[in-house]
Amino acid sequence: VKPEKAVKLVGIWLDENLTFKQQGAAALAKGHEWLVNFRRLARVTGGVGPAYVRRLYLGICVPRMFYGAEVWLVPRQQREKGINRRKDGRAIVKKLASVQLKAARLIVGGMASSPGDMADAHADLPPMNLAIDR
Repeated sequence: VKPEKAVKLVGIWLDENLTFKQQGAAALAKGHEWLVNFRRLARVTGGVGPAYVRRLYLGICVPRMFYGAEVWLVPRQQREKGINRRKDGRAIVKKLASVQLKAARLIVGGMASSPGDMADAHADLPPMNLAIDR
């Protein structure tokens, strides 16, 4: 029997050092996959409206990305106080925020150059660091 570097247990990837890098990559892949599907649904001609895309994002994509987040994501209070010093905590939050930015631009219909915080505000989406703490 060969030892594995990472094992999927109850839907969460665990590696030998508990860095959860593979789990973060899997969450990003799920988010991008769902955004591609939402983009197909939200075409300008004959697509669903922005309110429905927002509901789909908050109802499907966010729970799928944050599955088991209590285990593999560092809460904001611990990141700010420096209690949990996992190096990859901030990097995965930034990458998840980029998924949300793409979703906000899709919901609002914004251009690629539109600022992320304004797109989140107009799409009525919470900032990623607050969404993680929920």
